[in-house]
Amino acid sequence: MENPEVDRKDLAFIIAERSGISPVEALESLKHLGPAISDALVSHGRAEVTGFGTFRLEDRAPRHGVMVGIVWTTPQRQEIVFEAWPSMAEIVATRTGVPTYQ
Repeated sequence: MENPEVDRKDLAFIIAERSGISPVEALESLKHLGPAISDALVSHGRAEVTGFGTFRLEDRAPRHGVMVGIVWTTPQRQEIVFEAWPSMAEIVATRTGVPTYQ
C-alpha cells in the first residue's frame, strides 16, 4: 500500500475532480471544515457528515497511576471521538482488501 501523506491541497484536487468545482473552491471549503465541525461540537456536542462519519464529545474521567514510583494523574476532560460511517469503512475495506472494524 502506498504511504505518501495526502494533505488538504491533495484532497481539494480530488474533490474538484469529482465534483466539477474548481480546486480553489474546494480548498476554500476544506479550510472551513475543521472550524465548522469544532463549532458544532461546542454548540451541540456532535457533528455528523453524511457518508463520512460522526464526531462527538465524550467525557473522560480523571485517571491516576504509578509508573516507576512516580504518581501521575490526568484531569477530567472532554475527548473528541470520530466514528466512520459503515459505508466509508466498507469502501476502505473493499479497496485495500483489509477488513475494517467499527
